[in-house]
Amino acid sequence: MDASTNLPLIDATITLRDVTGEVKSDTQGLYQIPTPDTGTFIVNITKAGYNSIQRKIEVLATRDVAVGVPFLTALDSQVTLITQATGGTATDSSGNFQVEFPPGSAPQDLNVTITPLMDERQLPSPIPQGRAHIQAVYFEPRFTNFLTPATFRARNTFNFPPNTPINLELWDETTQRWIDQPAGSITPDGIWIEFSIIRFFCTYCIYLTQKLPAQASSPNRNQAKMTEPSSQDPDKSCTVEGNSSICPDSGELSEEHTLPSLRSLGQSRNLTFTYRSSTVEPSALIGTNYAINDPLLLGDPPTLTPQTTSAIIQIEGKQIQATFTGSSTGARQAFFWDGTNARDQKLTTGAYPYTITLSNEYPATFGSTGIPTPMPVSLKTTFKGYSIIQNNESSVFGSGWNLNGLQRLYPQP
Repeated sequence: MDASTNLPLIDATITLRDVTGEVKSDTQGLYQIPTPDTGTFIVNITKAGYNSIQRKIEVLATRDVAVGVPFLTALDSQVTLITQATGGTATDSSGNFQVEFPPGSAPQDLNVTITPLMDERQLPSPIPQGRAHIQAVYFEPRFTNFLTPATFRARNTFNFPPNTPINLELWDETTQRWIDQPAGSITPDGIWIEFSIIRFFCTYCIYLTQKLPAQASSPNRNQAKMTEPSSQDPDKSCTVEGNSSICPDSGELSEEHTLPSLRSLGQSRNLTFTYRSSTVEPSALIGTNYAINDPLLLGDPPTLTPQTTSAIIQIEGKQIQATFTGSSTGARQAFFWDGTNARDQKLTTGAYPYTITLSNEYPATFGSTGIPTPMPVSLKTTFKGYSIIQNNESSVFGSGWNLNGLQRLYPQP
């Protein structure tokens, strides 16, 4: 996506580190790229005139995985020539960022571009939890080491008090992690945040620690229960008549006939001949029932009710996100999965891994300054599980029919 327009980026180039080949994004900004096997891969996304973004992904063979939406930022229009002999001061077009090069500090003559990244979603990766994003920039030419230090300045838009120590970190594309740099401070006139840097490594992020309200916390694993479809856990709302039943919550119609038992390996096994509409069009409900404060869990201090909560659910290359108003009572956050992957292909019977990320969002301040952060802080907890799909669309007994009671093995790479 284009960070400034929120529109899809066409013809962005997508590659995998250490893997030959590339693909382009389509008119919707979408792409698919094959991996050679199971493993950890670095996805590199580039487009002429924009900053580049990387994503680290874990892939299982034969399974699709969603990378998540990257927001690329158009490079700043201001280009400043810095000579090796005389140095100079490079700025962005807004005048909010500058880098001052003393004479002899540049390794050679440089055409310097400073591109502001004001929104955290524009960063190559989220900054570690507990840190509040202030500003960030993307430097070109990347990976340039200076002969002597240069001075990097960012305008003090939040009016932090003079002499406030401000933190700085850079993004290392090779290791895919943020690396802390020497701290900077507010200049005596209060106009600039100032740092000493010795290289253009790629993306620099300016931050302060977060200060959260008392008893703000991430979702408690003990207070989140995985949602199961009512077809697997029938409730009293299901209507039963003879051998048939229908459950309004799931919309599933089922029919069951008991067959004569059989003996195998010295054990008696009961068999049923069963029809389930959910196996004709396989589907599953994936999510959690989450109570901010579960009255059954005694001894834990009560969690502060968040401003909002959110859930991100990923399965087979599909990703859905929703945000809800914070509530101290229980909430169900679930996604009805239609049993297809990101290419809209119906999946065969098997176990499919999913990831659920729950977040509590709270207002926060920049450290001890008392200045509120522009965005709430997300405290996250990730849950992993498997969704079982039973696809009997092409059953030899007829679509939706199956013989239950036999020992089965389902593929799981």
